[in-house]
Amino acid sequence: RTAARHPGISVMVPMVSGVEELDDVREVMATVIPEAVFAFGTMVEVPSIVMLVREIVDEVDFISVGTNDLTAYLLAADRGNRDLDYLYTEFHPAVLRVLHRIRADADETPVSVCGEFAGDSRSLALLLGLGYRSLSVSAPLVPEIKARVRAMDVGAVRPIVERLLQARRHADVDRCLVELRESEAGN
Repeated sequence: RTAARHPGISVMVPMVSGVEELDDVREVMATVIPEAVFAFGTMVEVPSIVMLVREIVDEVDFISVGTNDLTAYLLAADRGNRDLDYLYTEFHPAVLRVLHRIRADADETPVSVCGEFAGDSRSLALLLGLGYRSLSVSAPLVPEIKARVRAMDVGAVRPIVERLLQARRHADVDRCLVELRESEAGN
């Protein structure tokens, strides 16, 4: 109803695990207010939908990658469980490959990254090197992130990101992250 009264509002569906769920939401929305025109998007935070990104791009106007939940589900590591803290990291090689796959499979569909990873100072060069251009970060981080993006040579970090995507162990990722920081500092 809000979308019908205020053009320009976007509707984003969280915790989607399959295309049918998007169909169901569209059907409900069409019955509530059939004349509403809005941008329709989804969160990608459940591993099953990662495998369907190529299919959902035909169904949505935009995608937002929820890194907090995606990481937790992908690694079977409840981030609220202190006994499993050591397992939870967005810098896990599998998480980084999934982020690469999402961006690649989304093709021309706008994709943003939200969650703590988007605002982590270690991830900026990595995310830009993967092709992400929209980050959702907390307001206090915006000036710093903008300044770093403006100063960064994304072409210089891409080869490092390519090597990072081949990482098999956390130590391999850590070495590439050091290279990314050094590359960014050299700009």
